[in-house]
Amino acid sequence: MSAKRAADSDRQNGFKDCANDSDHSESESPSVAVLEPIAEQSSQLTNPDIRHERDGCILSTQSGQLPQPIASTSHSSSTASPPLTVPTISASLPEQTGSEDEIDRSVPTGVVLNTHSIGELKTDQHMVHVMTCDQPMIGSEFYAMKSNPRGYCLIFNIIDFPDHSLQFPHRLGSESEGIRLKKIFEQLHFEVNIIKNPNKKDIETTVEEYSQKEELLKQDCFVLIVLSHGKDGGVFVASDGRYISYKDIVEQLNNRNCKNLIKKPKLFFFSCCRGHDRDYGVDYEVEALAETMNLDSVTADAGLIPMDRIKPQVVRVPVVSDVMICYSTIDGYVSWRHEENGTWLGMALCKVLTKSAHTTELLQLLRQISDEVSLKESDEYGAKQVVEVIQRGFTKQFYFNPGYFADTASSTN
Repeated sequence: MSAKRAADSDRQNGFKDCANDSDHSESESPSVAVLEPIAEQSSQLTNPDIRHERDGCILSTQSGQLPQPIASTSHSSSTASPPLTVPTISASLPEQTGSEDEIDRSVPTGVVLNTHSIGELKTDQHMVHVMTCDQPMIGSEFYAMKSNPRGYCLIFNIIDFPDHSLQFPHRLGSESEGIRLKKIFEQLHFEVNIIKNPNKKDIETTVEEYSQKEELLKQDCFVLIVLSHGKDGGVFVASDGRYISYKDIVEQLNNRNCKNLIKKPKLFFFSCCRGHDRDYGVDYEVEALAETMNLDSVTADAGLIPMDRIKPQVVRVPVVSDVMICYSTIDGYVSWRHEENGTWLGMALCKVLTKSAHTTELLQLLRQISDEVSLKESDEYGAKQVVEVIQRGFTKQFYFNPGYFADTASSTN
């Protein structure tokens, strides 16, 4: 291998997006050779310049060792992990390759798994130990986060689409991503329920059932996470290949349909494609940009809306309030996923929560998550991704307060 090719291989970071291409692969990526199975070539890995290619999967080795990915095991174990522990997660390299999250099938099949970056992910981004807070943030300016449990965390992890596998292929990496998210939100004191491969009716019924639970009266928060394929038009895909609107999911938990969560924060994380476009980034000179921009001059003002009268017994609240929505990508663009460690958003969410949830307010956590995602690059010509966060009537500061519980059984805001 030439020095140039080795350098190009070394800079790749081990990520693959949500799409596969049978129509444009010749024009958009180099051809991929099919060699012997990785196990049979392991003796050659002592040479740092050797690249192994198989079934559309390119493995670039720098340290002479195979990558050590996160385990992909079932979430259905009845034994929950004790809080504030550091589990050991390891497994052999999956045999299957070719993960996709987008339906237009317009991206090359090749993926680079870089040994160095995989090691960083294992020891840094995928640690699942949440520290307790030294000083809980409580008071009228903060959302109450003191109940035990904090609330429900509902995760729809849609990995397989049995009757639509050609259009919506198996989502490699999503199994282990769901496991890590479950462990982290359990340590943040949520009651976590992972539902794997639900169909459209399952999702709609489950969300409606949770919105009517009486237990919500005693809880302080609600979290809903969706890991799936998606497309433009504001929809994601259920395991039966049918589309579900993000809007319908959010509306089922608004103040009209879920009165037990009025004035309580509702957090939504949607890690799905929202279109077919790819963001290949823009090159710029940092010094020149810094000289021409004055960020302090960018401001926005809004006047207060006076209340003509206040009813003594009934307080009217908006239909939509206390909602935070985090999309893995902006409207019209694909969302990227690592074939062993899951989506870029899920990886960033795990890393930031374990590192900073005990001290940092939610908006700042989301900024850190956005920064983590924006720094990543795919193997397809260094494609990028940007997170979108939407606030709807989010009126107070939000701290997870891990390790802190109130003496009372119920919570108020």
